[in-house]
Amino acid sequence: MSIQSKLPIASVSELVTQVKSLVNDTFDFVAVRGAITNLSSSAAGHFYFSLSDNDSLINAAMFRNAAIRYPLMRKLKDGDQIECVAELTVYEKRGTIQLVVKQIRLAGEAGLKLEFEKIKKKLESLGLFSLDRKKRIPDFPKKIAVISAPTSAAIQDFLNIMKRRGGMIEVLVLPAVVQGDKAALSVKRALEKVIQYNKINDQQKIEAVTICRGGGSLEDLWAFNDEKLCLYVSDFPVPIISGVGHQTDFSILDYVSDLRCETPSAAAEIITQKSFDVINRMKAISSRLKKSTEFIMQSHSLFLERRTPHQLKKILFDQVYSYDKRLNRLRVIKSPERYLKIYDYIMSLDQVKSNLSNWGHRKITDENEKLSHLNSLLNVLDPTSVLDRGYAIIKDKNKKVITSVNDVPNDNMTISFSDGGINVKKINS
Repeated sequence: MSIQSKLPIASVSELVTQVKSLVNDTFDFVAVRGAITNLSSSAAGHFYFSLSDNDSLINAAMFRNAAIRYPLMRKLKDGDQIECVAELTVYEKRGTIQLVVKQIRLAGEAGLKLEFEKIKKKLESLGLFSLDRKKRIPDFPKKIAVISAPTSAAIQDFLNIMKRRGGMIEVLVLPAVVQGDKAALSVKRALEKVIQYNKINDQQKIEAVTICRGGGSLEDLWAFNDEKLCLYVSDFPVPIISGVGHQTDFSILDYVSDLRCETPSAAAEIITQKSFDVINRMKAISSRLKKSTEFIMQSHSLFLERRTPHQLKKILFDQVYSYDKRLNRLRVIKSPERYLKIYDYIMSLDQVKSNLSNWGHRKITDENEKLSHLNSLLNVLDPTSVLDRGYAIIKDKNKKVITSVNDVPNDNMTISFSDGGINVKKINS
């Protein structure tokens, strides 16, 4: 049977176009991990390379508009392991499948560290790590929430310490996935439940939240570097404590939380520290009080055991007599001024009274002398006193004193003497 009789014959370009159409319809974007080989670049800023593993190889290109957003591309070399998001297509001139790379990062630990620093730098530039944004963890919380995997060792350690050190604190466990692609969203939804709970329970709100997870690799803890989760935590209204990983593990959640603890156990210890100290002080005081009470009881018991009723009666009477004797020596009734310090006050009052009386007499005498002096001055200055020495005062009819011959009027005048006055009239000669 001839092939030509059964199948239509297509040109190479038509066949390649059909393959390209099939690839484009089947694949949208793909995520690929592999090692870079045959890396080169063009003067226009495009990069060309191959991605390979132990068994296969595929051509790839990253064009200038995408490479500008990823400076990492200029630092790569053959052999570097990368992870990329690319469009799968067919290069028609050669009829080969190739990747048109849109996003790129180093694979594995190196890639995650690079992404970690990128997210950290971005959130730090927004001021989300500032100490001024941190909310204070309450010293004596009545109710807290812990977000963690419900069966993990981390949550068990946390709850054991809370039970042992903070028995008065109510703990609500909010289950969440703490590893993998769904972990960040799961933790965020658990935090949303805290908001919902506080809206319903206005009088018994959750006062602090702890996010717990045990240690692991950077990849295991990657959910706690999720940008959206960290943004949500930074604006969360309830104080959040990060208890993720071990001492050497750091996540971006540690930076945006209100407090970072090295381990879940350390988080439980910090939350319960004030309550634990108070409980220990109360136990110590209770122990000392109990010992003191027992000692006093034993002492009095021993004292009573060694005394007969007659001896006890005599002891009581001796004490009463002693107190009565001391009371009589005080003589409060006979000389109250002495023991009640009234005598000193009376002496002080008498002295003040005497000083006040003397001051009054001196003041009256001084004022009388001043008055006499002023009276003498008035007498000297009195114009009528001159009349007693034979002088007279001449006034016109308007009562104006005449002091010159030229001022003597033709009308009536009055001459005043010391013992009276007469009316006169000028006689023209």
